[in-house]
Amino acid sequence: MRLVGALPRQVRTIAAIEAAVSALCGSALGFAGFAIVRPWAARINVDGSPFFPSDLHLRWPYAALIGLGVPVLSALAALVSLRAAQLDPLGVTRKATSRPAAWWRVLPLAAGALGFVVTLPILTDTGGDHGVWLLAAVMALLIVGIVIIGPWLTTGVGKVLIWTGRRAATTLAGHRLTADPSASFRAISGLVLAVFLVTLTSTLSSATQAHLPEPGRIALPVGTVVTDFADHNAAPLPAERANALVARLHAIDGVTAVVDLRTTAGPAPAMRVVTACGNLRAAAMADCPDPGRTVSIDVRGLADGAVGDVLTDDTDDTDATDATADLGSLPMLGLLVTTNAHAGAIESARTAIESATDDAAPTLPWAFGELKGQNNYQADQMARIANSVLLVTLVIAGFSLAVSVAGGLVERKRPFALLRLAGMRSRDLSWVLIVETAAPLIGIATTSVLLGLAVAADVLRVNHLPWVPPGSGYWWTLGAGLAAALTVALAATIPLRRITSLQTARFE
Repeated sequence: MRLVGALPRQVRTIAAIEAAVSALCGSALGFAGFAIVRPWAARINVDGSPFFPSDLHLRWPYAALIGLGVPVLSALAALVSLRAAQLDPLGVTRKATSRPAAWWRVLPLAAGALGFVVTLPILTDTGGDHGVWLLAAVMALLIVGIVIIGPWLTTGVGKVLIWTGRRAATTLAGHRLTADPSASFRAISGLVLAVFLVTLTSTLSSATQAHLPEPGRIALPVGTVVTDFADHNAAPLPAERANALVARLHAIDGVTAVVDLRTTAGPAPAMRVVTACGNLRAAAMADCPDPGRTVSIDVRGLADGAVGDVLTDDTDDTDATDATADLGSLPMLGLLVTTNAHAGAIESARTAIESATDDAAPTLPWAFGELKGQNNYQADQMARIANSVLLVTLVIAGFSLAVSVAGGLVERKRPFALLRLAGMRSRDLSWVLIVETAAPLIGIATTSVLLGLAVAADVLRVNHLPWVPPGSGYWWTLGAGLAAALTVALAATIPLRRITSLQTARFE
């Protein structure tokens, strides 16, 4: 085009229009494919139950944003990419040398990681909307840092290939990665974010499913029925009704212990309540030498199915309630009823509590098994959705890699043909494409996994929860997704022999 008189500005305009039209056609095909696949996609059980086709719909504002935004972004990307090219009539296109990835790319990720480590403990203690926004800003900085550091990591992968490569193909692949790391990373940038976020989600989900109490707390026995007033501004149950309820619960067959939580306060602002140590001993929650002694316990973990440390009545703790009063004269904030875990005993205890408390209890009595099952269901649902997102993202990354491989093959068809003319075998050229595709994909995906595990470990540490590795479903999904992405990407190397035929090396 330059040879026939087109100006550089006209060449860039034509390239931008071509990119926009291609993106518009791709968006149209995507919408058509979505409409065709939607009835079958609705049958996929992702969150525990299938969807209705009407549930899988895209609102018009978002559809318009995708349909118009993708072509605009494609045109802008074409214009930006052509800025790195020198267009002249004789050289046609001569790509300018790209700048090497500098060490400063590490700084945003380091700042995000440091900010996350410093602010997370503070936000966990304070909370509030401002804390949520600050945490979101720190996470955004962390994600941006991952994208910025990508070319630098790609350069590192290329240098490792150069240093350790003993074959010409490996060395060529390493030099290709170090020559233009930004282009090599661009094809897998979305994959890096997906792997990081899904690793973080899966690790937190596994820790939730383990349901281990934090240090200093004792998990409630299976079959325990709980009525919790402590976390609500509800009025305590009067002493007379509380004593009658305790006596009725003791009379139920299958009830092994009744821990009545009493207080002298009004509507339960404090989390420490008192009970008889003998009740805790009968429920296997404490071992006290004097069963008749009154103790104060920390019940802030009831929502998670655990109770905290036990303080005797002679402690200096300021939250401890005056234990000199008769427990039977104190109002009751809640109940812990341990049973033999039989359904009859559990339901009888719940019925007795509901009939005695009427509307005084802010929530219905719940069993520890129900809490654990609900938590496990929510965690499993979150993990399944995350794994599905990871698998789809990896497959999409595979197609993006296939486009990148095909573009690189077309761009280097004459150099590859010259290498074949010099005696290099076609399988060695294929190995160049395989290495320069698989090495950054696997290396950067591994880095994303390690970073996600590290961030999840810090979150669990701050919340005093044990670290549990992601389940087998995550690892199988990650491995299958990487294999599918590589398979799709390497399918673009099939026409290598035809594209790099010896006739391609001819020139005028």
